[in-house]
Amino acid sequence: MSDQEELIRKYEEVVEVAASIASIDHDINNQLMVFALVERRLQNAAQQYNDEKLLRSSQQVAEALDNIKRILSRLQNLKKLDLIKEKREKRE
Repeated sequence: MSDQEELIRKYEEVVEVAASIASIDHDINNQLMVFALVERRLQNAAQQYNDEKLLRSSQQVAEALDNIKRILSRLQNLKKLDLIKEKREKRE
């Protein structure tokens, strides 16, 4: 195998992996909805019972959810690349 053929093979592998990664954001977002609901319930309970520890916990969960959402937004950028779109369309 020539160097150019090897480079093309590696490039195709990278595109395949990137397409796989780009498709997981939907699955993660679905699960995040559950955590967002739980966080909202924690916040409501903390306010109802005037519980500072519970309120802090709810804020920590909200911050973690925001961090995960920022990470997922970077995956959205990956999904917009033409090569990734093409690879994902071929899979479907």
